[in-house]
Amino acid sequence: MKQRAAKGKILYLLLLIIAFPLLQHSFAFYESGKLNGAVSGIPDPSFTWPNWWAGTYQQQKNAYLNDSTGCRPDLVRLNNQLDFWLFKKFHAHSVVIGKGQCLFEQEYVDEYYGTDYTGEAKMRQAIIKLKKVQDTLEHMGKTFVFQTAPSKAYYFADELPPRPRLAKPGAPTNYATFTRLADSIGIHQIDYNSWFLSKKKTAADLLMCRLGIHWTTFGSLIAADTFIKYIEHARHVHLPMLHWEVTNHSLIPRQNDNDLAAGLNLIYPMPPESLSYPDYSFSSDSTTTRPRILYIGDSFLWIWLYDNLMQNLSTQFDIWYYFVQAWNQNTAAGKEEATYVDKTDWHSTLMHSDCITILYVPSSFNSFAKPNSTIDKLYDYFYPAVN
Repeated sequence: MKQRAAKGKILYLLLLIIAFPLLQHSFAFYESGKLNGAVSGIPDPSFTWPNWWAGTYQQQKNAYLNDSTGCRPDLVRLNNQLDFWLFKKFHAHSVVIGKGQCLFEQEYVDEYYGTDYTGEAKMRQAIIKLKKVQDTLEHMGKTFVFQTAPSKAYYFADELPPRPRLAKPGAPTNYATFTRLADSIGIHQIDYNSWFLSKKKTAADLLMCRLGIHWTTFGSLIAADTFIKYIEHARHVHLPMLHWEVTNHSLIPRQNDNDLAAGLNLIYPMPPESLSYPDYSFSSDSTTTRPRILYIGDSFLWIWLYDNLMQNLSTQFDIWYYFVQAWNQNTAAGKEEATYVDKTDWHSTLMHSDCITILYVPSSFNSFAKPNSTIDKLYDYFYPAVN
């Protein structure tokens, strides 16, 4: 009798566990923590007879119910944690783990090993176009500089995942080819990738970290100071000065210093690192110039935006994210929504900018060999094809 009662209690407990997500969905006993990363909710579809007979309503409703299941964020984190413990498997797009639990994105690893190499001929063609764009801009009195953001694959090369079987040691890479050809033809460059690597052993503060994919807040400020001095030297002007005297250290990452780790949505966090956060400011006086700057590039630009670099260097600036999404000072201040570059008068923006800079990480260099790349769009504007 007691055994039957015990079995009944276990059955009721199992039924309660199974039913709890449905009860949570209906009554919301507590609020689950939100998932990090590019997570967008699926809307509840509206019922229409045409959608019903076509079967699309059922599919959309099923996706909505699955996405809005009670406790779903907690269940996702539990599933992610178990997969990581048991199989070292992540459910974040493109994230892979190396030695010492150092996180990478697969695109960075592919570029480092040369498995995404586009070939010297295509890279040379892109650089020749870029040189013509640079010469045209300088002839118009504008300052141009190509900046290479630091790649985590180079900075933490000793902690990379094993070399792919098809990758050959010493294989050519897009980064090495681009840098060599661009230097030979006279492209104005700031190469943070090689510079950060040269400073890794002597820098007292982390310029890149194991939990993030971008430069650290500290590293981004070091790079920003270099960019400021470059523009000052190139244009013979004084820009707002970036300075700090106190640097705080913390095991709790700020801003995007753990963007890869946060996107894993694990229950237990990855091992922390000691990160550096300066108390910095920008100063200016009557001799200070604030040029209009156009930034074209990838996600490394957002760190400079979060640092307030762009807002302090210019009263007017523009960001073309991959030459697709357009931001400006009003967008950054929340006064306007971001739009698409091709829906703006981007030719006018280009012509009214005093400085134009392209900032890409080496894993993005393969895009230069593809049609309609950033370089192609600039080149085609100044040198339209003759039919």
